[in-house]
Amino acid sequence: MEHRLVVIVEVKEDHGSQHTLPEHRLSQYFRAKDLDGAVAACRNFIQKHNLTRMNWDGGHVFDGSRQIALIEFDGTVRKEGDEGFFSYF
Repeated sequence: MEHRLVVIVEVKEDHGSQHTLPEHRLSQYFRAKDLDGAVAACRNFIQKHNLTRMNWDGGHVFDGSRQIALIEFDGTVRKEGDEGFFSYF
């Protein structure tokens, strides 16, 4: 199975939160086969680290060097050109 997409997950710094991530690991990346896999990776990351909507800054999905989507806290996928989409860079 080829994992052609890369998902960069971003967590906002929040000193009052109960998330389980060390401060030096507020960004991580995962590989995914497709957008469904990217959403699953984000949801798993959110659950594993006890994140809230306030902590989540998005899952930025890349195909090569091009960002193709943004995954919101609730799993909504925003593609380039959609309202609510913003670039990682």
